[in-house]
Amino acid sequence: MRDQPRGSRGEGSKLSTEAAAPTTRNRPLHARATRRSSKAWLIWPVATLAVTRLAALAVIVLATHRRSGVDLKAAMSTWDGSWYLRAAQHGWPSHVPMVAGHVTQSTIAFFPGLPLAIRAVAWIPGISFFAAAMIVEVAFQISTVVLVWVLAADLWGDEAARRAVVVLCVFPGAFIFSLIYSEPLLFTCALGCLLALRKHRWLVAGIAAGLGTAVTPTGVALVACCALASAVAIGRRREWRSVIAPVLAPAGIVGYLLYLTASTGDLHAWTATERQGWGEQIVPSTFLQTLRIAVHHHGQIDLLVTIAGTGVAVVLVGLMLLSRPSHFDDLTEWWAQMLLWSLVVLGLAFVSNILGLRPRFVLTAFPLLMVLGWRLKGVAFALLSAGSFAGLVWLLWTTVTSLRLVP
Repeated sequence: MRDQPRGSRGEGSKLSTEAAAPTTRNRPLHARATRRSSKAWLIWPVATLAVTRLAALAVIVLATHRRSGVDLKAAMSTWDGSWYLRAAQHGWPSHVPMVAGHVTQSTIAFFPGLPLAIRAVAWIPGISFFAAAMIVEVAFQISTVVLVWVLAADLWGDEAARRAVVVLCVFPGAFIFSLIYSEPLLFTCALGCLLALRKHRWLVAGIAAGLGTAVTPTGVALVACCALASAVAIGRRREWRSVIAPVLAPAGIVGYLLYLTASTGDLHAWTATERQGWGEQIVPSTFLQTLRIAVHHHGQIDLLVTIAGTGVAVVLVGLMLLSRPSHFDDLTEWWAQMLLWSLVVLGLAFVSNILGLRPRFVLTAFPLLMVLGWRLKGVAFALLSAGSFAGLVWLLWTTVTSLRLVP
């Protein structure tokens, strides 16, 4: 709750009485400490991000010396990064590419949000597409940590906000911030949407969600969040204007699919490329298959990391459930929206037959990490941070020095 000014008896006493009301005291998640007039909301997140990213960059530099034929540029644009750069530079094909009668891999599988952002920066004279990608990645990483701080500070106060930013930056899955991937852009859109939903700014939430669904298929979780927030708003307050958020939310994915249909003449261009070109499909028993393969084929790092990520996700979801507010109010709405986002993004990765709950998808469920930063303090927080960063370094080193670990 915001600090109230001291005063004489009368109005000042009334304010003090209201500040101590049971409905405020009993909120287990709610500190409601206002952001101070200082620039802590900007300085701390950016400084934390800079320190951790410079340390990660040092790891990449050392790793490139370990693996012959790989320089810094190649290391940072590995895996999906090369495809995002290709889409930014050459766009998307006007037909579904085929090899020997079968759909093959192409940029069609990659949503346009990140490539278009890279292309926009690359239009500036003298900036290469790789440099543009680095600029875009850093810019959206900064916006991500700042928005995490803003949301956490609004809910729990400045100290918890600092810890939430640290947890996000040192979590093992954050090694993806050192590569060209769409997560920073997705996080910015998701955080913007969730913040707008919390403030009941429905148009802003819908626009942010629409942009998020243009970044990656995982963005569809924002459609669910907007729908939930709108349903609650209508049911509790008859805010019919809230429907604008879920209506605008799927604009990104719908627009991209319509574009592909118009350009390729194939209504199933994206799904065919995903399934046949990349082998991606929904298989509910994926985790059981992963366990079986891991048991019979020891030493497969990729599978072991996925299993570990699944275990961490289960623990974090349990922690989030234990943090459920005891009173149904605006905080409960926030908790439900954040939990829904986390469950949808984790669920989509869990049933993917080629992805699984890798660390970067656990990172995508960032509300779980924010709650972790709020609940842990002192020695427990320090140990978590040190262990997490060690895991980040190991994942980044293994990804750069070998092909045994897929981001």
